Amino acid sequence: MPSIILILSSVVLSVIVAHLLFKKFRILTPFNKENKQNLFMSKEESIKYISERAELTEEENVGLDVLFDLISGIRLHQAFENEEISKKWLVTARRAITKSELFDPSTKEELEYATYEIYRKISNKRQLLHPSIKKSSDITLGQVMDLKLSDSITIQGELIETNFHSLSVLIYEQDSLIIKPLKLNKKKISISFWKEMDARYKFNTSISTVEKNKKSVILHLFLPREIACVQIRTHPRQHAEIPIKFRQGTLSTDSDTGALQENFSSILFGIINNIGPWGCSIISHIPIPENTILMIEMPLFNQILHIKGIVRNITNHSKVFTLHVEFHEDTSKHNTLQIYHYIFAENISN
Repeated sequence: MPSIILILSSVVLSVIVAHLLFKKFRILTPFNKENKQNLFMSKEESIKYISERAELTEEENVGLDVLFDLISGIRLHQAFENEEISKKWLVTARRAITKSELFDPSTKEELEYATYEIYRKISNKRQLLHPSIKKSSDITLGQVMDLKLSDSITIQGELIETNFHSLSVLIYEQDSLIIKPLKLNKKKISISFWKEMDARYKFNTSISTVEKNKKSVILHLFLPREIACVQIRTHPRQHAEIPIKFRQGTLSTDSDTGALQENFSSILFGIINNIGPWGCSIISHIPIPENTILMIEMPLFNQILHIKGIVRNITNHSKVFTLHVEFHEDTSKHNTLQIYHYIFAENISN
């Protein structure tokens, strides 16, 4: 009798433990309970579910319908929970479009553009549903950070060292002049930073020690317990090293018609150090005023892309300027696709 009771107790305990594991790690459960979705859906059900959840445009809905006929997308609705499913779908869809003989080049371009936009919207929704928590070991050296002191002073620096108990941040020269007179030891500090392909993260900590010299300030910070995701990047970004040419644009009025005309200066040189489908950052030795129009010549793969943009803001670090540029709204889908190819490091011949 005692052995039977022991066996029953073990079975009950196993069921309870299994239930807790399933609940905590969502084992065998593709969606949260409130979604109540099946493991598999029909084409119509899946398109409706994806369209509503990712807020697709009519053009993207049409593209998704075609892609379901071109490749198997029967489990694509699970991409809102599973990143690997969305990545595999993107690669499979893009290759199917490239190799298909059913479409002319223009239609292929439209389909491919819709594919990237669908992938982006699904990924953004997934990050909103499951915001990630990072560890301090996930932060790479050289990461640029915004640091807000308890007295509302905001400065900028970069991570130069990390170990099992602290982080060390080098404060940029222009900001080090501001904080040198301050008593910083043991001050609380709020830190946020962008991961280029991901999101904005934030954590709170305290300053343990401060190194000050004539040229710089280094803050040694206590290691945070966790780093929370606080904002999702709408469009992906990727680190880059792309040498470019660009020209500054100015507006003038035609003396005969009174119409505004764009005139561009001589060629300047810079390097794009990060890029996304709707903007980039350009390293330049020449400061360019905010709201200046730029015409950018960007070599990608075997092409030179001509893209117009506007300088939204500019930062200065050791007399090297970073121009934060937003691409013009009439940027062609062809150019945007080439940037998507670069971001996802895909060989366009595949």
